[in-house]
Formats: sequence, structure tokens, C-alpha cells
Amino acid sequence: MYFPSPLPTTRLSISTSAVPVGPSLSAKTLVYKTPGRPSKGKFKDSLGGVQEEEGEEILDIVRGPEFADGESAGATRQTLWVALGREEVSVWSIRPKVVLAKLRRTPISLRTHGSNASVHFHGPSRLVITTSSGHHLFYSILPVVSSANKRGANEIYVLPGGEKAAQAWPRGPGEGQELEGIVLRGEGERGMAIGDGVGCVCITPSDLLVAVQDPPSLRVIPFPSVSSEASASTSLLPNFGRPALPPVQRRSSGWDSLPGLAGEGVSEAVVLDEWDWLVRRDRQDVTISTLAPLSSSSAAPTPLGPPPPYRTLSRQSSYASLSSQSLPPTGATRQPTTFVMTTSDGRAYIARWAPPATSHGGATPSGNPAGASTASLLSPLSPTDESGPNSAGNSWTWSGVCFHPASSGERGSEEWVAAQEKELDQGKGASVIEVNEPMGLVAVGCEDGTIAVYSLEFPPGQVHRSKRSDRLTVPTLSHTSSLRESLNTTASALATGRVQCLAWTSDGYGLACGWSLGWSVWSVHGRLGSWSVAGSLNGGGYGVEGEKSDSFEDGFMMGVRALFWSPGNTELFVLCPPPVHPKRKPHDEQLFVVPFAKSAVTAAHTPDNTKNAFLQMDDRVLVYRGADQPDMSVINPESDVWQHIKIPAPYIASQYPIRYAVISSDARLIAVAGQRGLTHYNALSGRWKLFEMEKEEDATKVVGGMAWWGNVLIVGCIEGGQYQLRLFSRDKPLTLADSLEIVPLDSEPLVLSVFDSSLLVYTADNTFHHFLIRHVRGSTPRLRVCGSIGFEGVVADPRKVRGLSWLVPKSQQRFGDPADDLNVATIIFLISGRLVLLRPRRAASEEVKYDLQILADQVEFYWTHLSGIGTLENSLWAWDGHKIRVWLDALTIEKVRVDARRDAYETVKESVGISLDFYPLAVLMDKGIIVGADQETSLRRSLDFAIFRIITTTHLFIHHILRFHLDRSQSREAVLFASFYQHLVYFAHALEILLHDVLEDEADMQKDAQPSALVLPRVIDFLDHFDECPQVVVNCARKTEVTRWEFLFDIVGKPRDLFEKCIASGFLKVAASYLLVLHNLEPLEQSSKDTVRLLKTAMDAGEWTLCRELLRFLYSLDRTGAILRTALQESNALPSDYFPAVTGCAPSETDEFRRALALSSSPPTRLSFSASSQGRRSEERAVPPTGRLGGLGVGGLEERGMPSGAEGSGRGRTV
Repeated sequence: MYFPSPLPTTRLSISTSAVPVGPSLSAKTLVYKTPGRPSKGKFKDSLGGVQEEEGEEILDIVRGPEFADGESAGATRQTLWVALGREEVSVWSIRPKVVLAKLRRTPISLRTHGSNASVHFHGPSRLVITTSSGHHLFYSILPVVSSANKRGANEIYVLPGGEKAAQAWPRGPGEGQELEGIVLRGEGERGMAIGDGVGCVCITPSDLLVAVQDPPSLRVIPFPSVSSEASASTSLLPNFGRPALPPVQRRSSGWDSLPGLAGEGVSEAVVLDEWDWLVRRDRQDVTISTLAPLSSSSAAPTPLGPPPPYRTLSRQSSYASLSSQSLPPTGATRQPTTFVMTTSDGRAYIARWAPPATSHGGATPSGNPAGASTASLLSPLSPTDESGPNSAGNSWTWSGVCFHPASSGERGSEEWVAAQEKELDQGKGASVIEVNEPMGLVAVGCEDGTIAVYSLEFPPGQVHRSKRSDRLTVPTLSHTSSLRESLNTTASALATGRVQCLAWTSDGYGLACGWSLGWSVWSVHGRLGSWSVAGSLNGGGYGVEGEKSDSFEDGFMMGVRALFWSPGNTELFVLCPPPVHPKRKPHDEQLFVVPFAKSAVTAAHTPDNTKNAFLQMDDRVLVYRGADQPDMSVINPESDVWQHIKIPAPYIASQYPIRYAVISSDARLIAVAGQRGLTHYNALSGRWKLFEMEKEEDATKVVGGMAWWGNVLIVGCIEGGQYQLRLFSRDKPLTLADSLEIVPLDSEPLVLSVFDSSLLVYTADNTFHHFLIRHVRGSTPRLRVCGSIGFEGVVADPRKVRGLSWLVPKSQQRFGDPADDLNVATIIFLISGRLVLLRPRRAASEEVKYDLQILADQVEFYWTHLSGIGTLENSLWAWDGHKIRVWLDALTIEKVRVDARRDAYETVKESVGISLDFYPLAVLMDKGIIVGADQETSLRRSLDFAIFRIITTTHLFIHHILRFHLDRSQSREAVLFASFYQHLVYFAHALEILLHDVLEDEADMQKDAQPSALVLPRVIDFLDHFDECPQVVVNCARKTEVTRWEFLFDIVGKPRDLFEKCIASGFLKVAASYLLVLHNLEPLEQSSKDTVRLLKTAMDAGEWTLCRELLRFLYSLDRTGAILRTALQESNALPSDYFPAVTGCAPSETDEFRRALALSSSPPTRLSFSASSQGRRSEERAVPPTGRLGGLGVGGLEERGMPSGAEGSGRGRTV
């Protein structure tokens, strides 16, 4: 999950830099001059930046692809993003957040081609700008070559201070490298007569797809390529000051391009009414609104192998060697592509563009493809066709199927279309789509502000057998996210407007949504995180604390135009509409950067990361330390339980962003890995260790993650072009030479997990590896290869494996050889949100086979507890976005076969379901608590920005496990489980919640249910084993309706008898609580007598605080004081002829009683005797008698002859 961090939000300006810069002392400050218009820039000392000219309203922002190792020879080695205006475009760097290049189009160009409408990246070094008149302008992003012929030289942003500037100005995350200067070079343009305009633009590596509104059609335009003559003629940066050469016509593709661009291929046009799969294609006004391609990884598994070695480009390289390599691979071979698209009528489709099938059958949509089998799981959506590139005689075709709005009925029938029309009339029409490739999901934003998320994967256990398949699987509805449903309210102030934009995080775990009236962040399966709408900021009291000031400037909280995540997903870049009454220029109040904190499990799903609450930010990690504090501090939301650990500035400055962060089992050791190298931290010493040589740090890249085993860090990495497992000791220097062991791997490691002395590694060739960690005294730990298993027939895409663990039977743990654990262990996978259980089954040939079983869908992450408490041993916990699902012994889950023909297992019902109103981070097993986090937004009248806070929240799980046992008449197991937590301060509170839940569930059904089916008698019998039982019963009775008391006390016993037992046992405060019950069930006179008797007993015991409460209670019964006077006389507290003087008492007792009597005249309050005020029963107090509510304890189980694990006819609770 992602939470806005407490760090302040940054507001960016198009015209000035976001970081303080100044003129260099050694070089003259140069103002960058854009072609086509004279510069009007000037240096402003007050702002510390270079402003070229006045900015304008920003229409859109788009992030470019991240820098990859194989692209090190490109135009720039940094991730860029673009802000688009109607007349200008500016290119920014992610870190630092500054403008690198800015281009304003000339008036002639605006009149000829129209104003800017949209912008897209084609590779990391090309921009495609679409204008309002349908023209497409190409710009290459090239490095600046200075007078010294240095590539990427920066002559604009120079830190003041000369040679000492680096020491004087600290470098933030990602700011360690020298800022590279770039320039936008006009590459070409293409014009079309398109009538009413362009609906949308989609870019693939080989083609430009343009949806035309009039006539409704789709045009496919091949990209031009760079000719060989151009590479030789561009050895120097083009001089924009001299006249450009006349353009060369490329009629074959329709491109009017600069010299050196060659058009190849012929553009194609497809009229939409020719698609027979388009719903209501007879309507002439339906056009394509959005078109998004699925990446090649979802189309087919890419060949796996070692990546090219990392190399650094020499600054002496000439521009001639860069120009051809910096451009994207234009003229690339056209590949079959699957798209997700929306139309103007609000429907969403999945479509495939491929050459016509010849011998494999036509492309037909299918919900259950022929030849499906359960031998594999989560196969790719559309495998790559075996046909060659497109040719003139082989025209490509389109096939598709509509999947949104989701409606019942036979697909394509009139009833199905009518049901869709009804959904569209209710505002369910699609406005925007966003594909989540890592999780196989697609989010559809609707006009009414809701988000429908569909699964692109095959149903569990289905896969295409053939290597080639043109069948399209219809996406199935996964879940729907709605603000009002998440908050369980229908308040009119929470109007969101239509969904304007969506953005998934690169790891697939978070979704940012921009509404026309607000914004929100959701988890992958629908848990609401941070949010705000315009109505909640106007004193509506929904989600936001406080009132905003008149000068409130965080405009993104009232509406969003576009947004995207930064590399590492720790910052959200947001574009909002310009304010109506800006204090400054409108474009200076549109761009915002919101910092975020995320769970480290999103990148490294290791057992230790799931055991500890561990958050990650861009420059630090946050560790939950509440497990080491007293019980009351854990459940206190105001306790400071988070430790902020800053990552070393030299490392994070050069290796930003952080890709992996792992923690040890005891939360003492931490390791983080950025783009290159790693660093680790010891909480006891408070010191980090870095690579002693920067060359070794740059030569090592962590892949697959890391894991701690004791003080040894196990790292999956690539070094020297080879995949390896390396072991580093915390006690030794961090160098490659001091590695404890190096184990080469044949394929890239994807997931690492450590369980006891076993290391589990899953690699990209679909192989599960088991290593045994050996540590002989006097030697260093070593890895022993124990075995490996290939899962080619089970896992279709290994890169979608997010978590890996196993459960070893107890017999194997006690008597077996650890090297043989792989043959008997139950393996658990988390694959694209599906929790998969693989059971070993040894065949006659001694070959181990596995039975596949789907435990749950829509799982975000899970925990395994191998050494839990009681029934929690070998338990499996999973979070699905709404509740925690618990399987109390995953080794004993029953095998349920639902269809022998499909050979598939149904989803297994969990043992316990725990609904939460926050996002869980860890389970504190020894404290019986689930720890999580929630977000809180605050406004202040004195501040012009919002304040975000991360709130720590807890939830008890003890009563949920007890309810599971009692529903099944397993009273012995329940008592044994509860005895582990009996020492906790809040144990009585957990029992009270258990009794209250059962009472509320069964109070209304008692008349219709059989007595043997009721759980409440079992709960009372269970409570009878603990001393807290009388207190639990009376607290529960006081917190429920009086109408339910009859049902409760018919099973527990008469309140009068319980009251007498409490007095006899010395539980005076508990007896006082029963007075409230007796007061409502018996006459006033009897209640007064009971109060007087208890008052006298309390005076004898010296419980003066209780005496004060009882006197106040008597005064509340009769404001005239008659009952109070009578009670004092009957208790012999006062002589009959003296009031208010007190005689007959010892001096000390008289003083105490006078104070209690004086307080009795104060306004009465309700009696409150909580478990915390009562405290634990002292050893000197009399032991209550055995029997009903007598406190048998755990030993009383044997006295009553209760069988172990007795199964009764208890009602199973439906969660």
C-alpha cells in the first residue's frame, strides 16, 4: 500500500527551476535560445534560475520510459517527463526536478499545423506531438555538445561556489550525477485531413495509430527510420541559427521529414463499421476514445538470458556515434499486438491486431478456450504468433470483444446489449483506462467516478496448449472501487466527478486516480488509501480534519488533469487545472509532487519483511518498534513507535531510486539496494556499511532481492554479466573480495526467501531451487545445493511470481534430513494476486508430482507462521484488500476437486476472516495484534497546504481465532489457545469482544435455532475457565441492549446469583457493575438494599474509591438525598442523630469518608468499572468457587472430562 508521507508537497513552476541555482564563477551564464523565436530570457537573482519566457497553461504531463542498462548509449541516462502547453513543450528531469529543455513553436507553425493537443514518448529519446488539426510533429531528444565537445554538458544549471560548490550544496536523492543538458531537435512532421479531429493516439515500437473522429476510423502509420546518410551527416549538433535545409518528401509514408528520415511502408485506414465485433457498429457517431497496447511481455514470454554488461559512455564520444543509437528502434518489425480500448459510447474492448490465421483457425473471442487444462496457471494473454513480419500480400486484421460494462446474459444477445445500455445510463461508461501489466489487470475509470478493475488473465488452471493462439479471453470483473462504498456513506458532499486519469505503480500494487473534483490512491485490490474531494474541504467533515485557509494552494486536492508515478514509486506527479483566481501565473499553481511511503513488501516479498512493519521512502526507511514496547504502548495510537532511518546521502544520491529494502527477523539488520550496489545497516551500532570501492558498487546490480540469515546477507545479483548468489557478512568490509561465497546461476533470480536454514530461489527459467545454509563452528556459512524442480507446466510467466514459501511437515522437521525437505514440503506461490498451494505427491516411479490448489484470489500479500502459538503453527495469513483470510493449518487443508474433466480445484474457504478498516502491515503473534497504518489529512487556517500523517492502527485477532474453535465445539483448543495470551493487559477486552459478537449474532435467531446449534452456551462455558469471566459478562451486558439481557442471563445465570458470588469472592468492583443490571431488572427498594450492603462491605475493605462511586450512584437514584441518607444510616456510617457530622469512626477513616461523602453531592455519572481500572486479581484475594463463572482455569478441562478436539454441531460463522 502507498501512503502520502509527512514530508511537504512540492509545487513546480514551468518558468523557474525547483532547485536553487546560480551563475558559475568560472563560466558565463548562457540563456538557451529556442529555434524560431528570439529569446527573452533573463537571470533572476530572487528566484535563482534562468527563465526563458513567460509560461502558459499546462494541458498534459507525460513520463518517459525509465533508463535501462542496454540504453546507456542513448541521448540521456536519466528519466525524463514532459509538460505540454498549447504553444510550447518543456522537458524535465525527475531528479532534480528542473527544466532541461523548452521549445515554443512559431506563429507560422501554429497557423499551419494547429496548437498542441497531446504528447507521447516513442522510446526514451523521441517525442510525438499531435496538434489540434491532426498533424504529428517529431522531436528528437539529443545531448547538448558544448564548445569543449563534451556530451551532455550543462551550461544552464550551475551551482554557485565554484570548485567548492559540491561540498557547499548537499545532493538529494538522485542528484549525485552531473545534470545532463539536452536539446529538442525537430525531426519531421506528418499531416492528415481528418475532419473533426483526433480521438486518441497510440504508439507501438513500429507504428503510430491515430483514431479519427470524422469519419470514425483508425489509421496505422509506420514510423520513419533513420537513413545511413543521416548518421554520417550529423556529427555535430545542428545549428538552429542558420537556415535549415529544405525538407525531403517521403510520399511512401506521407512524412514531410528532415533530411535523413526514410519512410517505409504504407499507412493503412480501418473504418470502424467494418468491425463486426463492435457493439452498435451501425451507429455512425461511435469513435475510439482511448487505445492502450499491452506490452510484449504479456503477448509472449521473452527469451531469457543475461543482460548486456553495464557500460559507461565515454564523454569523448562524438555526436555521430550517438545520433543513430539515441533514436528509438524505428522501422522495427511489426509484431502482433493486443490492445485495450474504449469508445465514445462508454464501452471498453480488448482487441487484437495480427495477421490472418492460415492453418490455426480464426481469431475468435473465447471465455474458455478449447484445449484448456489445469496443468498450467496464469498463462500469457496472447502468445506471439509464429508468422513473420507484415508483407504487402498479408493484410493484418482486427478482432475484439466487449467486456465493459459487465452485464449478465449471453454475450452479443439483445438482452445483454440492453443490460449494458442500462449500466451506461447510470454513469458506468468508460472515460479512461490504465493497464497493470505486473498483476494482469486493467482499470476502467467511469463517468460516475467509480473504477472497475478487470482481470486479463485466464481463469485458474486454464492455458493455451498451442504455441500460437489468436483467441481472446474476455476479461472478468475483479472488483469495483467506489469512494462512497468504501466510506459506507451516501453524502452528497463526496461528489467526485468523472475519472480524468489513472496511473498504476510500476510494481502494480497501487493505483492513483484523478477525478475532476479530487483525487485518491487505492491498493491493487480496492483498499482506499489517501483521498480528497472538493466537497470534503469545505467543512463537510469527511476524510479531512480542519478547515482550509482562504489562500489554500494545493489545487490537486480539488481536481486533477493528469498524473504519473516517479521511478521507485515514492513520488506522485500531479497536474491540476489552473485556479480560478490565482495569486501568481496560472501555470505556477498546476504542477505538484506528492511524496509517498510504501510497504517494503511491494518490492521484496520476504518472510521477514511480512513479519515486521517496514515502510520505505525515497531517502529513508521506517521500522515499527512497537513490538518491543509494553502492551499498552502497542495499542495506544499516540505512541511514537516508528524509527526513521536515513539512507546514506552519498549512496542514495547516485543510486536512486531504491529498488529493494529488506529487514532481518529481529528487525536489527537492514539492507537496501538502488540502481547499483547495496548498503546495509545495524540498528545496535546505528551505522551503515557501503562498498569501499565505487567501481565495485557500479559493477554489481541486485536482482531478485535480498534476505538476511543471522548476520549474513544473501544477495541475488548480476556481476560481470553473470547471475549469482553472493553472501556478505555484516562483520566484514563490504567488498566483492570479502564475499563469503559465490554461487553462479543459469538464469535471473526473481524471488528469494529464507526459512530456518533453507534458502528458496525462483529463477526466470521457471525453476525452483533449494539451497541448504550450512554453518559449521569455526567456518563461514556456505550454500549447499539440495535440488531443484521445474514448474514450466504450472507457472506460465515466472516474472509474475511475487511471493514464495513452503511448509514442512513436523515429522520431517524432527526426524528428516533437511536436504530432503523439497520432496515433502508444501509449496506456496503468490502469482498475480492468486495464492496457490502445491502439494507433493510421490508417484510409483519415485518422481515427485504436485497437486495444484487455488486458495484465494485477489491476494495482495501473505504471511506464513511456521512456529505459531497453538493452532497458529503453520498458519497462513493473506490480505485481499478488504479482510485478512487465515488458514489455521495450511498442511491440513482438504483437497476439494470440483470437476474431473477440467482437473481443477475450487477456491478453499478460509478458516477465519478478519475485516479491517485499515491497511495491515504485520502480525504481532505474541501480542495477539494486527498492526497496520491509515492515512489522515489535516488542514489549518494558518497554512496554505495540506498536512498528511500516517496513523498507526491495531486490531485484536484473539477473539476471531477463539470464535473459530467454539463454532466447531473445540473448547479444549480454545482454552489452550487463550492461555497463551492470558498475561496480556487487554486479554479481558478480547474475551468481552468475543462474547459481544456471539450475543449480537444469536440474539435474533434464538427462537428459530436449535439449542445445540447455539454458540453462546459454548462461549459461556469457555469463559468459565478464566477469572475475568464475571467482569466480561457484566461489561458485555452493559454495552448491549436491555432486550438481549434475558437471552444472555438465561444461559449465564441469574444476575442476583452472580452478584452474590462476586461479593463472596471479593470482586467488589465487579459486583458494583452488576448493580446497574439489577437496578434495571428489580424494584428500586431491592436495588437500594444491595447498594447499601455493598457499600458496607467496601467500607470494611477500605475501598474508598468504590465507596465514592456507590454514593454517587445512590444520589443519582434520588436527587432529594433521601435514599442516600437512608443508606448511610443503614450502613452505620453515620449516627442517627447527627448529619453531616461523622462520628464513631477512626480519625483516618473519618477523613477518607468525609471526602467521599463530599464528592457524592457532585453531578452523578454512570458507573464505569473497566478492566483496566479493576486490574488483575491479586493472589491474596479469595479464590472464587468452582462451577458456573467460577474460574476453573486450564486445569479444569481434565476435571470436567472434556475431550480434546470434540466436534459439535456448532454453527459455522459466514464471514
